[in-house]
Amino acid sequence: MKIRYKLNLGLAITVIAAAAAINCVRISRKAGSAETMSENTPAYIAVVIDDFGGLGEGREEMFKLPVKFTGAVMPFMENSKTDAARLLAEGKEVIIHLPMEAKSGNRSWLGEKPLLTDMSDDEIKALLEDALSDGYAVGINNHMGSKAAEDERVMGLVFEALSKKNLIFIDSMTTADSLGEAMGEKYDVPVIKRDVFFGFHRQQGGGC
Repeated sequence: MKIRYKLNLGLAITVIAAAAAINCVRISRKAGSAETMSENTPAYIAVVIDDFGGLGEGREEMFKLPVKFTGAVMPFMENSKTDAARLLAEGKEVIIHLPMEAKSGNRSWLGEKPLLTDMSDDEIKALLEDALSDGYAVGINNHMGSKAAEDERVMGLVFEALSKKNLIFIDSMTTADSLGEAMGEKYDVPVIKRDVFFGFHRQQGGGC
């Protein structure tokens, strides 16, 4: 699998104090790739900060962080477009933080237009087209989504859309049984898997 797009990479310890959520991820490659890791290969940390697009506190501080990171913007929210534009203006990269059906947690945490497993193929395709219509994102990562990420039909439609637009998928790994890597190989879509997650939640609790 060829990696057709590189995320912004950087070491940003200061992000931990300010971020609502941080994912440190690694590139996942097909077995047998000519590009192998060795003890002398430089290592990088890719930092993804989730949940832009809403009204969360600390957004202004995150925009101004003097480090490279990728901002994951929730679609269909009051500040989705303005937050994406601001991230780009600050030299950051943008992905869509797509709400996907979970096995647990409050349904309201998914917002007004989540991707659900009981949606028809046409409904899912329309939602994905709408979420990606602005053209500013280099890919998608999943917000929650433990149920959807295990659904072969749903994930197939997600990766079909990503393949057509030459985008990447960052698997938030909200389930160990995610089909992200398998679908990436099937549709020739670069997949990056989250290794470490730092979550800073208010009183609402968790859910994946």
